[in-house]
Amino acid sequence: MRIRFQRKHHCGRLGDQMHHYYRARSFAEQNHAEFEMQPWLGEMAFKNVTHFYTDAIPDLVVDGTEEFLPKHPYDRPLARSYFQPLVDFGMPSFDLVIHLRRGDLVNSDNSFPFIGIHNYRTAIEKLGFKWIPVVVTDDVPFQFWKPDLCHPDWAHLLDFEVMLKAKNLFIANSGFSWWAGLIGFGNIYQPVNGCEMHGCLNCDFQLTAYL
Repeated sequence: MRIRFQRKHHCGRLGDQMHHYYRARSFAEQNHAEFEMQPWLGEMAFKNVTHFYTDAIPDLVVDGTEEFLPKHPYDRPLARSYFQPLVDFGMPSFDLVIHLRRGDLVNSDNSFPFIGIHNYRTAIEKLGFKWIPVVVTDDVPFQFWKPDLCHPDWAHLLDFEVMLKAKNLFIANSGFSWWAGLIGFGNIYQPVNGCEMHGCLNCDFQLTAYL
């Protein structure tokens, strides 16, 4: 049996597309089927994730966006087996990393709220961390790894590797850092009790066993 997954709607960036790929591949495996899908951003990030359309007529065509695939809990070991980094950029393992999601939100018409930097500062102080945090972000003025340090298409992969290797990671309301937390091995601090205030989430963070 061969299943073809087609994205008919907005497919998002890497974090969103990782959701699509995970659900499509796990759905196919549960049905003992081969699968194919459109090119996606993970091909430059992970090993063995290319499943382009073939000339064979599929037995089943499914809308491959996340909301049209069966809902089931994410399996952490399975996700780690799917998303093995293609390249090790040699980023160090930092004691404390935070993901500050801002640039795509405050510089566009996207109405999705972001988490204010004061929330991170408050949580870090409350939890007693003494390390200076490393910030990874899509907000260029605060960006830790500048695109001119490598090929611009890879800058986000350096950020992703920094989060994967973090000993303590504060994730944002973002699929990008959510996935880094899921397949990484450090302590993950997740935002909770969020209420939106002028486009900013006012929230606390808690250690999570995931997610």
